[in-house]
Amino acid sequence: MADLLRMARERPGQLRFGITGPGDTNHFATELLKAAAGVDMEAVAYRGMRDAMLDAAAGRIELVVTTVASTRALIEAGQLRLLATAAERRDPAMPEVPTVRESAGVDYVTGVWWGLFGPARLPRPVVARLNEAVGRALVQPAYRQVLASAGALPAPMVPADFAAKVRAEVGRWTAVARRAGIAAR
Repeated sequence: MADLLRMARERPGQLRFGITGPGDTNHFATELLKAAAGVDMEAVAYRGMRDAMLDAAAGRIELVVTTVASTRALIEAGQLRLLATAAERRDPAMPEVPTVRESAGVDYVTGVWWGLFGPARLPRPVVARLNEAVGRALVQPAYRQVLASAGALPAPMVPADFAAKVRAEVGRWTAVARRAGIAAR
């Protein structure tokens, strides 16, 4: 990762990264990396992530920022190399893979997260019951295995904390969009 970012600094605007379209999630994530690392790279839009990953495997583009789950087959086949994860700390399922912070000294942390949303006026007791049920499900060994196979870790939250996370994420990605001049799809 450090070598890739060094090359990007030495050749501004010449390295390419794959996206599935302007404003998609990996476009946002890569723009965040560019800003954090202080590099300039060119976005190349593809019809789908598989096409972008195949071009990365063939050396036609230098970088794809996506989920481990979507790249696992190409990584296991030795066609793609996982340079680093964008997590706070190493993934227990892949302890040999460093974080971007460890490998390149860049403060870059992002990831995919899921949440349940309902109507704005959903009664608080219903929200509390749903939150409790989801929290119980997230700690079940079978579900934890499903999440781990997708490169995910459960992170149950109480509704107020989840609402704060959503507000923070909206603010974070709005700033990325403004800085990069992109719009969400």
